[in-house]
Order: sequence, then C-alpha cells, then structure tokens
Amino acid sequence: MSRSMAAPSPPSRPGATSWASSPTPKSPAPRGFCCCSSPWPGWVPPRPSRRFHAIDAGGDVQLIPSMDLMRGRLVRLRHGDPKQATFYDLSPEAWLEQLAEAGARRIHLVDLDGAFGQPRQGAFTGFPARFPAIRFQLGGGLRSRAAIQEALDLGFEAVVGTLAVEQPTALRGLPGGCIVAALDLKGDRVVTHGWQSPSVCASTDVFEALLTLGFDRALVTDVSRDGTLAGPGLEAAAWVAKEGFQVQASGGLKDLADLGPLSGLPGVVGAISGKALMEGFIPLDDPRTRAALEGGA
Repeated sequence: MSRSMAAPSPPSRPGATSWASSPTPKSPAPRGFCCCSSPWPGWVPPRPSRRFHAIDAGGDVQLIPSMDLMRGRLVRLRHGDPKQATFYDLSPEAWLEQLAEAGARRIHLVDLDGAFGQPRQGAFTGFPARFPAIRFQLGGGLRSRAAIQEALDLGFEAVVGTLAVEQPTALRGLPGGCIVAALDLKGDRVVTHGWQSPSVCASTDVFEALLTLGFDRALVTDVSRDGTLAGPGLEAAAWVAKEGFQVQASGGLKDLADLGPLSGLPGVVGAISGKALMEGFIPLDDPRTRAALEGGA
C-alpha cells in the first residue's frame, strides 16, 4: 500500500524552499556481507579506499541524487514494487532547487510511469535547459530508438534498460558517451520491464554485447537492496565493473559512510541515492555531502 510523507527539514538557506518538519531519522545498523550466500562465489568485500576521508566523502565516487517520479510526484519504491510506494509532499521542482543549491552536478531522473508501461511524463523535460550546470540522465520507458533520441535531443543522457538488454544492436550508432545501460540485477540475473521480467539472456552475454558496441557506462541496481537503506550492493557493482564497465552503483545507500567501500572498487565512479537523501540520512547541509555531490566523474 502506498503512503505519503513529508520530507525532513534541512537548515534554512537563502532561496531554499522550506520543508515540513519531521523527527531526525536514525540510520539503521550496518549489515555485514556473507560470501557464502553471495551469487558471486569467492567475492570478498573490499577495504575502503584510502582516498576516502572525512572531508572528501566519496573519493573518486560521485554522489548522484535520484528523483523517481510517478504521476508527477516524487516517490520511492521498495524493491521496485509499485505496491510499496512512498510519496513525498515536496514538489519535484522544489527538491531539484534544493539539490542544485547543495552542489549536485549530476541527477538521475526516473519516469516510473514510463517504466511500468504507462504514457511517459513530460513535466521534467525542461530541467536540462533550466539547470545547465547539472547533467541529467533520464530513465524509465526508453524502449525505442525514437524515445532515446528524443531524450538526447532534450539534453538528457539516456538510461536504457529493457532495450539495451533485449536488443542491444538497436543502440548501434548512438553516442556511447550519452548512453547509460541500466543493468538491474536480481542475484546474477538481469531483469527488465520495470524489474518485472528476468532476461532470457545470460548476464555475461548482455555485458559482452554492450561492450562490443562501445557502450561501457552502466547503472547497476541491486534490486534486493533498492529502497531498503541496507547498504549498497557491493557484489553486483564489483562484478559488472570487473567486466569492463564504468559503474554507477544503485540500491541500498544509507549514509555517507557507504561511499567508502564503493570507492575501493575499481571501475565504480558513481553512487545513486534516493531515499537516503530524501529522508535526511544524508544531510544536504553536511560539507562532505557537497564534496561528494561535486566530485567524481
């Protein structure tokens, strides 16, 4: 069942939109990793990079806010399930203003209506022109070459999931630097169509096809961790990065400390955060947050 909640209230800043107040959230206890239960045998959690320290919160890993939109409203889903939706009272425009002021340099937009087969939303199409200092990447429902080209023409980088997995050759000729392959993983299987369907292709075959075509940027989501604040899916990110991709890791990020282990993974260049930022687990007024938002690739 969906529910609605107000976002937490950060310290007021000139020009910032005030939020409804709520109690200060408490971060859940960190969870360990058990190699014996991993779908990637022999995987060992990395040590945080020595480049990670108190001021530079992410080393070479850029913190990328995620804005998920459903019916024009900000929302977070648990495990990608629309029946487990939390809607936020803050408008997308107000939240975007907050992120821009906090130092965001890249923002990940998700059209959940499009992802679940509904008509794609158009309310955010003007964001790239309105915020030229921010690089926007758009995903959700980009399942045709025409839809991808439309996103590129509007100034977005295109995050392509189902089409990239099922028909990678359809991307041939598109600029590799503007395409991000959405590799959404349940265990060691790629899932498509809004995370509802497992791919019939082996994951390694999907990886090889994309890399052969020159698409080496990937947004890797550990679906089991999405919206849980359980910590990032290090195994999934490490696996895909090892195959040769530049990886943005998504799913489970709970606080700034989670950027440390990610910075120790070669090939991981970004970390997507939705719920942790929206609910104040990663505070926008922390100097380390600004450093992480501004840094990375």
